Amino acid sequence: MSMMINPFGIFLLLCHSSTLLLVAAQKGFLNIDCGLPANTTYRSETTLEYVSDSKFTSNGFEKQLDSGIPNDAPTIYRTLRYFPCYKRNCYSLPVTQGTNYLVRASFIYGNYDRSNTVPTFDLYLGVDLWETIKLDNATQMYWTEIFSSAVTGTISICLVDTSMGVPFISGLELRPLSGADGYKVNATSSLVTFRIIDVGGEKERNSKESF
Repeated sequence: MSMMINPFGIFLLLCHSSTLLLVAAQKGFLNIDCGLPANTTYRSETTLEYVSDSKFTSNGFEKQLDSGIPNDAPTIYRTLRYFPCYKRNCYSLPVTQGTNYLVRASFIYGNYDRSNTVPTFDLYLGVDLWETIKLDNATQMYWTEIFSSAVTGTISICLVDTSMGVPFISGLELRPLSGADGYKVNATSSLVTFRIIDVGGEKERNSKESF
């Protein structure tokens, strides 16, 4: 007795499984394209859904970068929000209290203001200094990550003017971490990514490299 297998049925099953895995992977993800017009969404190069930052902050101004960025720059780097008013401007991101999160902030200056002067400013997670943002040049795509535990139902990401130019930001991404992820953070401590090592690759990468 022989059995015939429909290759198209197998293909559909694999596609369906991939879709389920993608949906599961996105549970709890928050992908924000800063400067994207209000009520706008899109699918990124990695098929993740990105949303506008308009409902997460009430300050700042949107700017689309039509030039001054690499041609192959990911979509998240093609807009930004800049904050010429107030010393401290914050985003309020919804989270689940008691959950550990990875938070990534992305930046590219792109000479959006035509001043040819890359600003320097401070990035805060709540009341704690996360990092001083200082890009090497106008076209550098820069990101920084921090692992932290949510002590309330929101996380505040703040940009602080240090009198060295107008703060800006290109994107914010939030990822919940399970206990199996192995990052030991709690309500009183956070971890900042220093270097990413591509095992089997030719070199180490850090967040200041263009990619």
